[in-house]
Amino acid sequence: MNLKLTNHFQARFAERGINMDHVKSAIRTPDKTENIFDGKIKAIKKIDDQTIEVVYCKEGFKDRQNCYLLITVYYK
Repeated sequence: MNLKLTNHFQARFAERGINMDHVKSAIRTPDKTENIFDGKIKAIKKIDDQTIEVVYCKEGFKDRQNCYLLITVYYK
């Protein structure tokens, strides 16, 4: 899994004390996904007593099948 992090994602990730393993788990095995706008996807996953939501774009290059551009993340 190749993750590209936007500046916004990095700032929110640090500010909110997000666990990167939770981010990866939400993308790999979400409980639910929602297509939002402009090709962006929201992955939602309940982990323990929290629900994490990750917004990302899947970058489909011929040689990079598992490349994700992470936009934002938060616990709900």
